[in-house]
Amino acid sequence: MARTKVVAADKREQLPQILETAVVRITLGTLFLIPLIFPIGQTSHPFGELKTFVLHIGMSLVTILWLWQKVLLINREREMNPTAEGFKIFDWTGYSPMKWAVASLIVMLLAEVLSAALSPLPAISFFGVNENFGGSNVYDSFSLLVIFLVVAFKFRTTERLEQLAWVLIGSATIASAYGIAQNFGWDPLANRFESRVVSSFGNTINFSAYVGMAVPVTIAISLKKSLADRKYQLLFGLVLALLFAGIWFSASRGPIIGGAFGVATLFVGIALLRSKAELLRGILVTSIGVLGAVVIMFMPAPEAKSGSEGFAAVLSIGSQISDIGSIDTSSDAGGGLPGRIQNWRNTLKITQGWEVPKQESVLKRAARPLFGLGPEMYVYSYPLVGDPHTRQTFTAHPHNYPLLVLIGQGYVGFGLLISSTVLILFSVWISLRRLRSGAVKMRAVDWILIAFTAGLAGKIVESQVGVARVSDLAMTFALAGAVIAISETIGSRVKIDGPANEPSQRFVLSNRVMFQTVVAGALIATVAASWLAVSWDVRRLSASLAITFAERTDDGSIALEGLITAQKRAPERRILTMQLADIYFINAIERSNEGKVDDARLSALAARELLVEFEKRDPYERNSQTALAKTSSTLVEWGHAEFVDEMRYRYLRLADLFRQYPAIISTSATALVRTGDNELAIELADKAIAMEEQTNAWPAAWYAKGVALINLGETDEAIAALTTAIEKEPLGVSATQSHQALAFIYNQQGNTERSEFHSSAASP
Repeated sequence: MARTKVVAADKREQLPQILETAVVRITLGTLFLIPLIFPIGQTSHPFGELKTFVLHIGMSLVTILWLWQKVLLINREREMNPTAEGFKIFDWTGYSPMKWAVASLIVMLLAEVLSAALSPLPAISFFGVNENFGGSNVYDSFSLLVIFLVVAFKFRTTERLEQLAWVLIGSATIASAYGIAQNFGWDPLANRFESRVVSSFGNTINFSAYVGMAVPVTIAISLKKSLADRKYQLLFGLVLALLFAGIWFSASRGPIIGGAFGVATLFVGIALLRSKAELLRGILVTSIGVLGAVVIMFMPAPEAKSGSEGFAAVLSIGSQISDIGSIDTSSDAGGGLPGRIQNWRNTLKITQGWEVPKQESVLKRAARPLFGLGPEMYVYSYPLVGDPHTRQTFTAHPHNYPLLVLIGQGYVGFGLLISSTVLILFSVWISLRRLRSGAVKMRAVDWILIAFTAGLAGKIVESQVGVARVSDLAMTFALAGAVIAISETIGSRVKIDGPANEPSQRFVLSNRVMFQTVVAGALIATVAASWLAVSWDVRRLSASLAITFAERTDDGSIALEGLITAQKRAPERRILTMQLADIYFINAIERSNEGKVDDARLSALAARELLVEFEKRDPYERNSQTALAKTSSTLVEWGHAEFVDEMRYRYLRLADLFRQYPAIISTSATALVRTGDNELAIELADKAIAMEEQTNAWPAAWYAKGVALINLGETDEAIAALTTAIEKEPLGVSATQSHQALAFIYNQQGNTERSEFHSSAASP
């Protein structure tokens, strides 16, 4: 019996360590998989879905295991020392900038939850709307915070920090090798051959930004004494060659600049903390990498760009920076720095009124500057402000991470982000001072500190012009946590000089209260994480799997039954609803052309029903709103007058939601002519016409205005408007329609010659 009790006690002692190991390994596995996993082949998975799935499931498991481990540890501490003092919140933070950085990020998440609660669409702010732009909703932010906290608190040993470094180097090397293969025409997994490689990422910027974080870590790890052999130096040089070539083939200016800044930061750190011989060794390894990358870049391949995109990107950096003052962003500025500047300027205009696409209470409007529009709401407010847009392109990201936080979480979230970043960098500065002064000698970890700091610094620079997503944000938060872990480890080796304070008696949690709180938290987290995993992540993944394994038609498209099954499992996913609605609508058009009126109407109504259900969750999404407008318009065209009011409402709604897009406004004006709302049509047409100075000609608006004037009996003004439409684009569709309208006018006036002229001009 005594032996059984001893064995049981030993197992109970071992359980916290088992949970500790599980937490660390799951975190490392999650960080390794996120950049590499993606839907293989041509499926209907959003490209970032599996990355987000791994992040959520991995960090949910970590949260549950970590909390239950904490329960066991606190309980054991209570048994061993029942009279111990409780947890003192302010004593824990003390004068440590590292701990204040942790506290700041935790408070930032709480502020984000409040922002989501105040959001026009709280469900979307919490769960997100686009898997390809993951990283800015509450669910993603919580998972990223867990990564930061786990690394900050659990990776305080050299072994674990080195494991994190190897995970970054290994995953980045694999991703770079895959990207290089894409450049040279070999991609059996996704068959994506583009001028700028994206590797296992959904975006070329995320790919190169991730690889850029790995470059300084790869250089720094070669400084280890155990890896000082020449064969290892050559190996690391070859790894760097793959990393450099991957970044080059991505041709992304932001990551190139960020990566260069990270390498420069690394060498400054080496010069401060290591010997000249090690500095030269780092330069040698880097030089080998550069030479190897040059060889790869100029290898002949039939489908490669031979590095031309990379050369163009690098050569344009200087000119774009020097031409900032002369950049014209009065119209669509396109990509690169001009596009970024226009995007930032329009984004900042949001902060002037914090406008959202719905009426709000005075209290909510007053809270907007403090807590923002809400996570994921940027995409809905951006079309309401800023410069008129020539193209119908919509951005879900301002290409600047701090700006994204400012708009989504207001000045509170923005301030907490800045304070967290400053505190993390301040922690690095303090650690460097301690290492340089000799107060602490930890050559086993000083290279890790400068490596992770350099990678993080480069990423911070890149994020000012990049599109941060889950694929690269996960490792960014891990590096931030690693810097905190190292700084805390170094800080624990020295006595901090500061004013002596009496132990605070405020905000003290007794051991009993602490234990009860952690148990309650563990129970709630277990239930909540399990519910979220099943009801959200697994359910949505099952929808994608239903499509992946669905039967295919002769032309390779997905059989209707498979798409219906997938859409029912995840009706909130736009891509599934839109695909199914498109099938119904196309079928309706085909049945109408065949004269099968009833079948056409039923198919059109089926499409409308799907879209209306989707609208209940996301009432401002552009594609679904456009599809609803087009469906109602088609039904009216087929003689179903009961949809006239809906058609009017839909097009007025489009014009209001996308008031800075003259192409959409012009289309809405034309539609309102058909509903008989001529005054409204003229009003919208004039709005589009007023944007011509900043964009280009909009003959469709002039045509709509001309027809509306005909209906109002303003013949002379109608002729002028229709003539202008023809002059704006003589060979366009609007010109043909305008010729027809002018032929009608002149025929009514008895001017046969002019009528025949325009009739002839309208003929193909």
